Amino acid sequence: MSKMASNHPVTAADKLLDCLLSVGIDYVFANLGTDHVPIIEALARRRQDDRPSPEFILCPHENIAIHMALGYAAATGRGQAVMVHVDAGTANAAMGVQNAARTRLPVLLMAGKAPFDVQGAVAGGRDNYVHFMQDPFDITSLVRAYVKWDYVLMSDVNLNEVMRRAHSVMQATPPGPVYMVMPREILAAPAPHNEQVFPASQFGSTELGGLTSAQLSEIGGRLFRSKSPLVVTSYLGRDESAPAVLKRFCDVYGARVVEANPTHMNFDRSDVWAAGFDAARHLDSSDLILMLDTDVPWLPKFAAPRPGVACIHLDIDAGKSDFPMWGFAADVRVQTNTLIALSQLTEYGEQTASADFKVDIAQRRERLIRSAASVPAAKVPPTVAALDAKSILATLNGMLATTDIVVNEAIRNAPVVLAALPRTEPGTYFSNAGGGLGASGGWALGLKLACPTRRVVQIVGDGSFHFCTPTSLFAVARSRRLPILTIVLNNGGWQAVKEAVLRMYPEGDAFQLNAFEAGLGSTDSNFAMVAEAFGAKGYQISTMAEARAVFEAALNDIDGGTAVLIDVKLPSIA
Repeated sequence: MSKMASNHPVTAADKLLDCLLSVGIDYVFANLGTDHVPIIEALARRRQDDRPSPEFILCPHENIAIHMALGYAAATGRGQAVMVHVDAGTANAAMGVQNAARTRLPVLLMAGKAPFDVQGAVAGGRDNYVHFMQDPFDITSLVRAYVKWDYVLMSDVNLNEVMRRAHSVMQATPPGPVYMVMPREILAAPAPHNEQVFPASQFGSTELGGLTSAQLSEIGGRLFRSKSPLVVTSYLGRDESAPAVLKRFCDVYGARVVEANPTHMNFDRSDVWAAGFDAARHLDSSDLILMLDTDVPWLPKFAAPRPGVACIHLDIDAGKSDFPMWGFAADVRVQTNTLIALSQLTEYGEQTASADFKVDIAQRRERLIRSAASVPAAKVPPTVAALDAKSILATLNGMLATTDIVVNEAIRNAPVVLAALPRTEPGTYFSNAGGGLGASGGWALGLKLACPTRRVVQIVGDGSFHFCTPTSLFAVARSRRLPILTIVLNNGGWQAVKEAVLRMYPEGDAFQLNAFEAGLGSTDSNFAMVAEAFGAKGYQISTMAEARAVFEAALNDIDGGTAVLIDVKLPSIA
C-alpha cells in the first residue's frame, strides 16, 4: 500500500485505487457519474499528497471506454479497468463486454451502484432523484451472460482480496471480462489500510500447459502420415511470437495455414505456406485438419472435411463452454497452451522425421513456390478505374510500413481488407470476434495508447461507423493526443443485411422490389465534418484519381499528431 497522508482520511475509495495499482492496472477508462463521487474526491486528495493513482482517461461514451481497454489489452495482454455509471453505464458498455468475451480479452468493468441508504443515515446515501431510477433488482444480469466473474462489494474489509480475485480471473486462460459493482456508501466509508496483501506469486492467474507424451506421439504420428495437412486458426496470434512458432511447425510438417475470421496476425501472409482466409477452398484437398485456436473454422452448412479425414483441435478454449451450440467434430481435442503444443510437435518432428519425409516436405514447398510464381503479380490500380474498396486499399497498401497496425471492422468488406492489406509482422492486425459493431474506433485508440510510435489505421464500414459513437471517438483522440487514421468504406448502408436476405431468399420479394431495409443514405452524408468538429482532419475520396494524394496527406497528418478521417464514397448498395 502507498503511504497515507496523516491529514487526510482514508476511505474505501482510496484503498480501491491502491488495489488497482497493486494488480498492475495503469489505466481506468472512465465515464463517471454520481456514484463515483468518493473516487473523484480520493483522486483529488492523492494529487494534493503527491500519491500515485491509475491514470483516468475520461471518455464521453462507454463504447469508447471499453473498446479502448480492449485495444490496449490486445496489444499488451494486460487487462485494464473500465469505470461506468450504475446500470445505464453498464448497459452502454454491455456490447463491449460481449466483444471482450468472444475475442477473449481481459478487462475489469467496474460500475457504481445506486446508494442503498434512503434516510441519510450514512455518508454517500441517496441525495438525488436519479438514485431511485437507477436501482434495478439485478444489475449484474445486464452482463452476466458474458462475464467470467461478478461481485458486489459489500465492505472494504476484503477489498484487496476481491481485487486480486477479479484480476486473476480476467487474466486466467482463456482471459475475458469480469464485473464488479461498488455501492457509494461503501466507497465513502472510512477504511483501515492494514489488510492482508495477496501477491501475484501466490494468487495470480492460471496458465495452461502443453501436450502429454501420449498426445504428442499420437498427433505427431498423424502428421507424419499426412500428405496434405491444413492448419486453420483465428486467434493464435494473440501472442506475437505465434507467427514464428507456426512458421517453424509448417516447415517441419509441410502444413498450409488458413486464417479463418482472424482476429490477429497469426501468420506471415506472404509466406509460401499461407493459404488465405477461406478453409472451405482447401478442405477437399486436405487429408488432416489441425484446428488451432479457432471458434468457427468453416461454415458447416457450406463445407466440411471429406469423410474419413481426421480433425485435431488444439485450443486454449477447446470446450467452447460459453457457446450454447458448437458443432465441429474432432478425433483429438486438447485444451492446451497452443504455442507450447506447437513447439513440442515441432521439436518432435525435427528429432524423429525420416530422411524421406524431409525430402517430401522440401518437394511440397517447391511445388508451392512454383505455383505462386505462375500467378501474375497484382497490378497497381489505375487512377481512372471505378472506385471500389479493393482498389482504394491496394493504393494504401504501398504507402503503409510493415509495422503499421490495421484494425478491420469493414464487415462485408473485411475479406477485401485482408487481401488488399496483407500484414507480415506480428501485432499488426486486429479484428473483433464479437457481434458488437462500433468496436474498432475505441480499439484503435487503445492500440495507439499502447503503441505510441506506430501508426494505427482503422477501416470501418459506414454502418459500423454509426455505432462507433464518432463524436466520442474524436473527442478522446484530441484530448489524449492519439492520432489514428479512420477510413470509412461508405456504401450507404448495411451490406451485410442485404446479403443475408439474398442468401435466404435469392429471388424473393425483397429482391424483386430491391427493398432490403438496409439503406442508410450515408453516401450523402459528410463524415469528414464529424472529425473536423473535434479538431481532426477530414477528407473525402470520390474517384480513384484522388486516392493517392489524399492518403499521402492523411499519413502526413497523423505522423504530425492529428487524427484523420477519410470518407470513401463507394457505390451505394441502395
